[in-house]
Amino acid sequence: MASKSPIYDSLPVDSDSIRILTLLPGDKNQFSELQCELKCAKIDRASGSVTALEPPFEATPFEALSYTWGESVKTHTLLCNGLKIEITRNLFDALTELRHKSTERNMWIDAICINQEDANEKSKQIPLMKHIYQHATRVLIWLGPEGDSTEHALDLIRLASKCAQRELGFPPINEFDKWEPLVKLLHRQWFSRCWIKQESALASRATIHIG
Repeated sequence: MASKSPIYDSLPVDSDSIRILTLLPGDKNQFSELQCELKCAKIDRASGSVTALEPPFEATPFEALSYTWGESVKTHTLLCNGLKIEITRNLFDALTELRHKSTERNMWIDAICINQEDANEKSKQIPLMKHIYQHATRVLIWLGPEGDSTEHALDLIRLASKCAQRELGFPPINEFDKWEPLVKLLHRQWFSRCWIKQESALASRATIHIG
C-alpha cells in the first residue's frame, strides 16, 4: 500500500531513479531543528553516476549512511521539504552529529529515501542498494552515541592498525579488562546486521562515526 505523504507523491521513483536527501546545515545540538530536502536523481547502474532530475540536471555526488534503525518507535521529527516526518532516535542522533555547520550534505538513507509504506517501490529500490553503496563517494558508518569506554576502544583499534602485536606490545589476550572497551564496541547493534557485509564491502571509502 502506497503512502499518501505528499513528499513521496511528488517525488516518484522507478527502477532507474533514486531519491537523494540534502541535509541542510545547522549546529550539532539537539535544540537546532533538523531540516532536509528530498530530490530525485537518475542512477546509471553501469557507471554509478547519479544525475539530478531537476534543472540544471547536474551530477549529484552523495554519501550513503550505514546504520541500524534501532527501536521501531519514531520519537523524533525531521523537517523534510517543509513537512515534518517522524524518524527514530538513532537516525535523529546520526543526522544531528553528521550535519555540517555551514554547508549542505547530500546523503542516501534508506528509511527516508525509500517510501517504506510502498511495497511496489521497495521491490524496485532494494535491488539498487548494491549500486548505491558501491558508487557513493563515501559510506558513513554510524555506530551510535559515544560511551564511557569508546575512546579507549578506538585507541585499541588504532594500535592494531599500526603494527603487529609483538612489536607494540598489545595487552595479553587473557587480560580481559584491558580489551573490554573494544569488546563493548563490537557488541553494538550495527555489527549484528546482515546488511553490513554489503554496505561496508562495496564502499569505495568508509568512515566510522560515533557521536
